[in-house]
Amino acid sequence: MITAVATTTPVATSTVTPTNTPMFGVPSEPVDADGVWQGETDQGEVIDFEIIGGAISSVTVGYVFAGCESSSPISMYFGTPVYLIVDNTFAIADSLLSITGWLTSSDAAVGIAEVVSLSPLCTEPLTIKWLATKEQ
Repeated sequence: MITAVATTTPVATSTVTPTNTPMFGVPSEPVDADGVWQGETDQGEVIDFEIIGGAISSVTVGYVFAGCESSSPISMYFGTPVYLIVDNTFAIADSLLSITGWLTSSDAAVGIAEVVSLSPLCTEPLTIKWLATKEQ
């Protein structure tokens, strides 16, 4: 099992720009997103993230690179939240993990994550879809 921990310092201005995608039914009014969110990826792995003050403060995504002997959750902790929720969307970009999320209501979110493997056996990034709900 390879454990990947992001060690780069996050930058407040991301190169990934989220866009509202009508198929997700993103509300036009801001939703109350603050809290702990937990869910599952299309691989049956865990995703969780915390939103504080309208920004992402941490995220964990589980993944499996089939046939590459590479699977693990990857976690990123930002200390001071820097990835803002804008128009009910967010984007996080790092060298090992990028996530785009859409808040479809005050307690539901969907998104896509892309993970880069540290294994030389896996040269292509892995794209994962996910669903999460806000813990009450």
